[in-house]
Amino acid sequence: WELISDYSDLMRARIQRDPFCVMKLRATFLKLVSILDSPLNRINQANSPDLESVSQYYSSALVSYVRSILQVIPQDLFGVLREIVQLKTSELR
Repeated sequence: WELISDYSDLMRARIQRDPFCVMKLRATFLKLVSILDSPLNRINQANSPDLESVSQYYSSALVSYVRSILQVIPQDLFGVLREIVQLKTSELR
């Protein structure tokens, strides 16, 4: 997580510039899933009872990370909507 967090601000900035690049970031998120899948496979092969709790931990960490990156989209969307409302309001005056 420490290594990928270095790129978080870059990803958010890229999404702000070009919202359609999210499709390209999808591959990055899928790669993260595959990276997290390896330790889970080893735990499963060892028949460890911790598989479910570790899987839950990794899943929630991944979801939190993806949300932190993608939260830029609704923030920008509502910013644009706020500007539209301000323009329409000023037209009505």
